[in-house]
Amino acid sequence: MQEKIIQVLVDYLGIERELIMLHSQFERDFCMDPLDFKQLIRKVEIVTNTNISDSKISELLTVYDLIEYIEEVNLQYNY
Repeated sequence: MQEKIIQVLVDYLGIERELIMLHSQFERDFCMDPLDFKQLIRKVEIVTNTNISDSKISELLTVYDLIEYIEEVNLQYNY
């Protein structure tokens, strides 16, 4: 799942994979404003077949936060 999400970031941001670190912050490191981030989240939702509530989006600050949340949600639905 991690690589799927990182590939979405690579495609959306148009940057090299090596520039994306788990501790990278969307706003600070990728200069994403809230609208950009919401659009990115929608693409991640499609690729991962996951729904992220608007209230949860504001808590996802880093690449790690996003990956962990998606993996957690997928585990819950797989049981």
